[in-house]
Formats: sequence, C-alpha cells, structure tokens
Amino acid sequence: MTEITVATPAQERGAVISVVHLINYIGLGGPGIGVGFLSLSYGLLSATRLAALVIAVLCVLLISLVIRAANKSDRRETHRRGMNLTDTDTQPVCAQTHRVWLFAKGDGKTSMSGRTCGCAH
Repeated sequence: MTEITVATPAQERGAVISVVHLINYIGLGGPGIGVGFLSLSYGLLSATRLAALVIAVLCVLLISLVIRAANKSDRRETHRRGMNLTDTDTQPVCAQTHRVWLFAKGDGKTSMSGRTCGCAH
C-alpha cells in the first residue's frame, strides 16, 4: 500500500486504493462464493475439486505475466544504468512529471531526493 500511495498522485489516491480493495474482496471472496453455489448442484467435494482445478490453471497461465514483469524489471535496470543510477540502495521511480525520485533504504527511514529523468516518454 505504501508503494501505491507514493506512486499515485494525491487527487487520484482515494480512487486507486478503492479499486485495490475491490479487487482484493473479489479475489478473496469470489472463489468461496463460487464454491458455495457449485456445491448446491455438484456437492461440496466436486465443487472444491473444480475450484482447485480452475485456480491451478489460472496460476499456470499467470506465469507468462510474471515472466513479462521480470523482463520489464530488467529493462528498467538497463534504463537505470543508462541514467548512472547504479547505487543499489536507491530505486528510481519515473513519474509523469518526468522527475525521478530516489528512495534511500539504508537507515530504515524514507528520504527522497528528486532529479530530472532522462527518459523519452
């Protein structure tokens, strides 16, 4: 939630956090409700097995998204090296204002310093 709060503009923060909570409620409650409805027709054991199968298939399909996200992370690291931001204690975040905020993680406190981003958005 901290990353979402930092990365989201103040005007949109409430809407974004509301969407995150909605997705969480649907993702956590949906399967339970679905199994409940399926158990009325097929029995609890069959409904649970079907739900487990669907969840397993979705997990396998989501592997490609994880791989894609890892590739994006590698590209960000390359972009970071091009901007001479190779310090391992800082993480650049490029906002739409084309500022790069560096978050220092070393002492447990969050300190921010900004500089102009060299990216071509």
